[in-house]
Amino acid sequence: MSKMKKAIQDHYGPMTAKTYDDIAKKYFWAYPQVLEAVAMEALYARKNHLRNVKNTYSILDLGMGTGNLSETLLQTYFEISKTETLPKSVHLLGTDMSQPMMKEARIKLQKFSQLDFQIKELDLNNLLREIEGATFDTVISSFALHHLDSDKKRKLFEKIFSMLNPGGLFVFADRVSHGNCQEDVEEGGYLAVVADRFRKIFGSSAPDLEASIEILKEQFNEDGDQPSGLNDQIQWMKEVGFNNVRSPFLSFGCAVISGSKESSCSKEYL
Repeated sequence: MSKMKKAIQDHYGPMTAKTYDDIAKKYFWAYPQVLEAVAMEALYARKNHLRNVKNTYSILDLGMGTGNLSETLLQTYFEISKTETLPKSVHLLGTDMSQPMMKEARIKLQKFSQLDFQIKELDLNNLLREIEGATFDTVISSFALHHLDSDKKRKLFEKIFSMLNPGGLFVFADRVSHGNCQEDVEEGGYLAVVADRFRKIFGSSAPDLEASIEILKEQFNEDGDQPSGLNDQIQWMKEVGFNNVRSPFLSFGCAVISGSKESSCSKEYL
């Protein structure tokens, strides 16, 4: 097995919590930009959302990994709170299947003294049962939902909608599958960009670009990735009741999607 193939398997397969952040920044396409897009969509693009929050801003992070998305969102939130009147009390519930990654997330989030947080080991498939009755102002997720098939995604969207407080918001980032010629080009471009990053690191020992792309495709299949189309997911969210569903970020098969649960008096900034 080539060094490059082993690295790809380590990255997309059994990634270790200690090296995840460095690997994600090196190889994930536009990883920091995607996290920033989620925070911007939640906290700036939908300003009325925060005005609906009463006393404590409650957040659920699904598949939080090492806590990078929560960290980005919280940094942005507390920065805004310096100049705008926002709830000072923030509660975060983070969920993930990996105990080592959750350990890294706990360490990362301890710097937020204003934050009351809880992290639970939780499979996305068990969400319906494990946190029954809980409600949140914002639900976020990054690169986790593609592990669910289409039917389970629909059911999860329905559950998330029921858990949101009036005026609440669901924003997630993920890979999206190709479903037409344009999306096929974008998916191919995404794989080419990631494969080229691996090739630059391994230099002459790396296979050619086409072979590198095939290694990526093979690893995605072995990992059980089941990304769904962008338009399909937007439609599923609308069907369960989300309003103003949109995708503020799309680049090479990586997308941010958001929708709101309107309260009787809320209007979005479009």
